[in-house]
Amino acid sequence: MLLHISEKRMRYLRILIASGWLLLILSLFFDPFSFLLTDPNNQTSFLHVHSDVCVAIQESCHYPHAYGLGAVVFWNLIVPIAVLILLVFGHEPWRRICPLGFLSQIPRLLGKQRQREKVNAKTGKVTYELIKIDPKSWIGRNHLYFQVGFLYVGMCLRLLFLNGDRIALGIWLLSTIAAAVTIGYLYAGKTWCQYFCPMAPVQKIFAEPGGIFTSKAHIQESGTVTQSMCRTIDDKGKVRSACVACQQMCMDIDAEKGYWETITQPKQRFLYYGYVGLVVGFFLYYYAYAGNWDYYFSGMWAREEHQIQSILQPGLYLAGHLVAIPKLVAVPLFLAFTGLLSYGVGVLLEKAYKTYLQLQKAALSPEQVQHRLYSVWTAIAFNVFFAFAGRSWIIHLPLWIQYTYDALLLLASLIWLYRMFHRSPERYSRERLASRLQQQLAKRGIVLPRLHRTRSLRQLEANDLQALAKTLPGYLPDQAESVYQSLMQELLQELDNSLISRLTFLQLSLYQETCTRMLALQLEVAEAQKSNPLQDVPALIKQAHVSPANRKPLNSAPPEQLAV
Repeated sequence: MLLHISEKRMRYLRILIASGWLLLILSLFFDPFSFLLTDPNNQTSFLHVHSDVCVAIQESCHYPHAYGLGAVVFWNLIVPIAVLILLVFGHEPWRRICPLGFLSQIPRLLGKQRQREKVNAKTGKVTYELIKIDPKSWIGRNHLYFQVGFLYVGMCLRLLFLNGDRIALGIWLLSTIAAAVTIGYLYAGKTWCQYFCPMAPVQKIFAEPGGIFTSKAHIQESGTVTQSMCRTIDDKGKVRSACVACQQMCMDIDAEKGYWETITQPKQRFLYYGYVGLVVGFFLYYYAYAGNWDYYFSGMWAREEHQIQSILQPGLYLAGHLVAIPKLVAVPLFLAFTGLLSYGVGVLLEKAYKTYLQLQKAALSPEQVQHRLYSVWTAIAFNVFFAFAGRSWIIHLPLWIQYTYDALLLLASLIWLYRMFHRSPERYSRERLASRLQQQLAKRGIVLPRLHRTRSLRQLEANDLQALAKTLPGYLPDQAESVYQSLMQELLQELDNSLISRLTFLQLSLYQETCTRMLALQLEVAEAQKSNPLQDVPALIKQAHVSPANRKPLNSAPPEQLAV
């Protein structure tokens, strides 16, 4: 959604948001103002508390008192807004305005990042390069597990004492900022966001494969700066990519591509199925701890004093009886139990769904099966979260506002589910290839056949372009090979090793003989370059124009392996 907003304006917006966030953190340590607004004696303030209302916590009665608004605003307003942005607008606006991500880039903006020396073995020339996380390192392979663990620890600490202890929350947030800035100094790019940030798993769940209004990176013009991709402004005032390839499947470049590439990995299953249990367990614990829902919906959890001192007291109150397990132990056990239970239920439902599809003889790929299950679980997690998030404020609003708010949230989740449920890697690839073909046709000023003359090339969708492509061999035989030559070169630069499987619809519907020959030649060139980067690639490409009868193969792969 924010793709076309100038980077200069986004910088001002990031500075404004980061400044507001730092001011909020400052208020956690020093706040002489908001206590006046919540004072029971200040009857003119709609935020004042009613000091005569008893809130039962286990076997004791607690009465509200004046409190600072910093922690309450953070938990009841900022966190829910972040989740809502992810589902509705996708990851790209959040990643471009996230204050923590912005602060992690301070070392880069100051030009003070760790570098290592690199010596050219032939010339002896010494250069310096920024350091990136090795994909084969432990953190490179297991960063999602690490981030989920970081999120789990944060949720536990919140239930233990971060909810209501303003000083503890302030220290936690400042420590997180310090960690982000340190990572920004040690490693290049958005390493903090990609490998360490505890918010990253939440982004994956609610923002992949896309939000309701997310721009589609795979149909953007080739060579453009897509989605929340790192960018800078050059001397001419134009926006340029500042990507340093800190992660191979980068959400900032194309979130949907990375989603399809990793969807069948076990760690994705662990995240999606387990996250729902963490959300349910997090809110359910308020009841399990206090023995009633008043403790949560009154907002007492956000202004309860001396929470740190209570971590060694009983952490569960079930059926009117205290359970002699310290809160310090009860909280992590409770969240771990609900998270693992949710994961187990998710795995069982997945097996049941696959069995049903086999009985129905439904032709769905493994990626589609996982995607449909993940989409449903995401919608469930969203609605469970907003059934509680910010509710201690919302229940004080008129009923019609509450009902409207709930209806809009439910509608948003249903729209998201409707738009995402039938997505598939095949549809993604078809759209991507159609977009590239569209660009190649537009460059040559090709006139549309009579069937499509009522619309421009940019107005045609993937299926329209496929139908159009079927007419091209007979319509423009002199231009077809040129179109495919350019298209294949462009695709080979962008796509990965699964290229052949993603070209099925083009090869079956377009000038098959020419397309197959051109694709085979291009693949041979790419393979030759991969095995020996020092070869004269322009000469190899030129060799592709030699007649097949007189051309010496660049590799020994049989032709049947080159065709789809």
